[in-house]
Amino acid sequence: MAKALFLIPCCSRKNAGGESRTWNVVGGNNSLPFLNPHRDELINFYTNIPQNLAMNFYKMRGSGDERTRKVLKAWAKNRNIHQSETMMAINRYAGNLYSAIDWDIRRKMASGEIKNVLIVSALLGIISPTDLIPNYELMMGDKSPNRKVAKFWNSAFQSGSVKPHLDELFSQYDCIYCLMSSTTGYLDSVVEILAEHDAYFIVPNVSGQSNISKAWGFVLNDSLQGSISTPEEINRIAKSNYCDLINLRDRTL
Repeated sequence: MAKALFLIPCCSRKNAGGESRTWNVVGGNNSLPFLNPHRDELINFYTNIPQNLAMNFYKMRGSGDERTRKVLKAWAKNRNIHQSETMMAINRYAGNLYSAIDWDIRRKMASGEIKNVLIVSALLGIISPTDLIPNYELMMGDKSPNRKVAKFWNSAFQSGSVKPHLDELFSQYDCIYCLMSSTTGYLDSVVEILAEHDAYFIVPNVSGQSNISKAWGFVLNDSLQGSISTPEEINRIAKSNYCDLINLRDRTL
């Protein structure tokens, strides 16, 4: 039976509060510790941005007064990352994709019983659903010190200290499925590190589809419930949710 890995994105809607100790206590104990230097680089950057420079680094938040309000909200939240109480990633994220996952699947992800799902996080790179994470607000389209966050992670994943570990991890799976956007930077962050693996992404096949995140959640849910792993089977589930499965090598760049 083929082994499948599912990569899903983080989301902007998060549950507040915490279930565990603060990030400055538990932050170094998460999975994939070879990413810690890059995680620390981003966290130290965003926790130290002066308020008068916040507009330069937080993007994709509308315009005018609305943008100012949203940028200052993100700035204030991220300034407090080190003191933020932590929560399991699967419990922290509350967007449409996550709300489409059945309670029993979420429970198995939280317990570690389901191990073939990883989350691509704008702040932390690639994490496990069981990792304890702070409350934060960051998008792949935001700007890190000198480039978009998506490009920061794209480069980090291919660095000499990270790529061998990710290649070893990904090589344990026959197929990798990316349930994430090709327009918001999440797919861009992983597309090159996945180039040597049998990887796919899922796109809507209905023009103007407004709930692709929920569709990704349904595809993930049905795939995990049925222990489904082959591209033919995943494509069947994708099509039932008005989506298509595309080989990453066929992506139009």
